Amino acid sequence: MKYVLLAAALAVVSLGLAQAAIIPTFLSVSNLGAGVYAYDYDVVVQSPDQRIQPTTIAGPNDHPPAGENNHFTFFDFAGFNGLASYLSGAFSSDFAVSSAMTGPNAYHVAPTDSSVLSNVTFTYTGTGQISPGTDLGHFRIQSTISSATGSVEFAGQATKNVPGGRGLDGTVATNDVFVAGPNPGGVPGAVPEPLSMLLLGSGLIGIGLLHGRRRLRD
Repeated sequence: MKYVLLAAALAVVSLGLAQAAIIPTFLSVSNLGAGVYAYDYDVVVQSPDQRIQPTTIAGPNDHPPAGENNHFTFFDFAGFNGLASYLSGAFSSDFAVSSAMTGPNAYHVAPTDSSVLSNVTFTYTGTGQISPGTDLGHFRIQSTISSATGSVEFAGQATKNVPGGRGLDGTVATNDVFVAGPNPGGVPGAVPEPLSMLLLGSGLIGIGLLHGRRRLRD
């Protein structure tokens, strides 16, 4: 039973990555002192079918619509102290950092979004295209929480790279995945992420099965 539940949990993660346009990888959390911790992430554009550019064009029959900017957002980043930055890479002048309590949502993506936890967004402001498969570099978000024992939802919005693909080249591509981040435990309004709920559910089921077996033995 436990192997089935583990496989289900991994399938949730794999499903998100299989459809990813922009892929985040958690690198580390480090102590900056004075109760502040740096969460570092590496972000890559999926190859070969997505790229980054300032805005997207309209698809067939204007669906999806034109004008969607390319960006990615870390949702409900617990303990965020208002500071985030492009840490290293070749595009340091091409991404603007912003934060908000809700949004922005990528096209046709509806992540869990608490109104009491900050979202951190990196928006592409360059003028050229970033090729499929490009490592965008390392990005840093600061928090007052010391360890990445939870997960945060990550939504990306890129551009489809499918030349000759029935008018889809240049249209919007989006994704929604989970990545390690500060645990929002004890923060009012924090909502457990779906993967966390799945793992919690598997634990409760396991406890129930164990209890049942003990009663049978008794």
